[in-house]
Amino acid sequence: MPKRKFLRRFEPRYGVGASLVAEEAKALSREVEDHESAAPADVDARLIERHASCRRCWDELQLLLGHLPERDRRIVHCLLFRDFYHILELYLCHVRTKHPELSAPSPPPMKPKKSADSEFDEWLFDPLPKGDSHVSRNT
Repeated sequence: MPKRKFLRRFEPRYGVGASLVAEEAKALSREVEDHESAAPADVDARLIERHASCRRCWDELQLLLGHLPERDRRIVHCLLFRDFYHILELYLCHVRTKHPELSAPSPPPMKPKKSADSEFDEWLFDPLPKGDSHVSRNT
């Protein structure tokens, strides 16, 4: 049986350009449209389930990384944040395309802190937007 070819595919080792992100954002838009037809309760249930899955994987990864040598841990963090960046750029492109009235210039890149206090935080961002009190945060 031939290998199925997927439309969506990043290959971060060789760079991800804006045109590739824009193409990927079109596929993301189709997924968003599919979810727009679902009932709000179904979307909330999926959100809670997926947040719990991410939390479980994140916790397991942190346990495993705790046993790696520092160099290996930094390499995994470096690649993980590269992938987070690509995903965030994809969603920015989608939202800016769907809601051009919200578009604003990107803020300048932040300079990394050179402090001994800067530790790797458990979460890059809060997966639940503020004000969504109808969704349980205890997932």
